[in-house]
Amino acid sequence: MSHWDKLKIVVFILLPINAWLGIFYYLHWQRQRALREAHERFEREAAVVYQHYQERLGLKVGQPLRYPFPYPTNLIGRPPPIGQGIPVLFINISWIADSEVWQPALEEAWKASPYLHIVLLYRKSESHGLEPISKMLRKLNNPRLTVIAGREWIASVFGTDRNGTLLILCDGNGIVLAIEPYPDLKVSPYWDDEVADWRPKLHQAVKKVLDKFFPKSPYKGR
Repeated sequence: MSHWDKLKIVVFILLPINAWLGIFYYLHWQRQRALREAHERFEREAAVVYQHYQERLGLKVGQPLRYPFPYPTNLIGRPPPIGQGIPVLFINISWIADSEVWQPALEEAWKASPYLHIVLLYRKSESHGLEPISKMLRKLNNPRLTVIAGREWIASVFGTDRNGTLLILCDGNGIVLAIEPYPDLKVSPYWDDEVADWRPKLHQAVKKVLDKFFPKSPYKGR
């Protein structure tokens, strides 16, 4: 191959390819930057929304929880005994109405105190409604378990499984003792992989709070 042939390859083939690669890289960088900025903007806006709702409901450690919540709800089970001398643990399960995911955490809570009442905060979908959470309740079958189900206000007030509050623990007077955020959960196209990651993380997050407020000695009217 002559020098001129080599030069033609560089001029007519390699340079245009490199130019297109440069354009594609620049467009990809611009897209990633736009996505990152949009995500950061969403996080800032979400933080403002969460703060508004949390202040409205008294979702702050040391403050009395304002219950009942002023939003359309479906209550399954007996009303939460807020301020009736019984500690109440709210767990924001978001859309994840699956006993396989939550059973270890729930059993840990019931084991922590013979008085502790659990309230699951469930964000229902338009397509499935209450059926998933009703099925989960039938399987768990515990009188110390209540569900408060709602639509988008659940996510607006408590967040989601990606960026929200996992649990709120109240004492017998309805005072907020602890607020625990969601741990980082794995995202996978395979449900079994997600369950294997989520179940121990959620269990440990719940256990960490319970161990602090319910030592192994019998419950003494906290």
